[in-house]
Amino acid sequence: RREVINADVSGIPTRADLGFKEDDVVLACFNQLYKIEPKVFAVWMKVMAQNKKTKLWLLNFSKAAYKYLRKEAERRKVDGSRLVFHSKFPKHSELLVKAHADLF
Repeated sequence: RREVINADVSGIPTRADLGFKEDDVVLACFNQLYKIEPKVFAVWMKVMAQNKKTKLWLLNFSKAAYKYLRKEAERRKVDGSRLVFHSKFPKHSELLVKAHADLF
């Protein structure tokens, strides 16, 4: 849309600001956490275990979910710090920020 194409990008966080390196492969899921099914999470962990430069970018809805998902990642031999959680972004910059993801 024109609003995104002509958007002012000043103040939009960079990949580094978001906790990603330039060569990271960023898998993203911005759904509500209850929509993450165990089978889907298992596939993400399998991909991440085989590709050390991948990170999973999720919305942060609760501290309990954050801790649980990181624990589950560790259980599957994936460093929990590779799960990156962020709060929702302001509407005017949301699409520009999410453009840092490589795969949704």
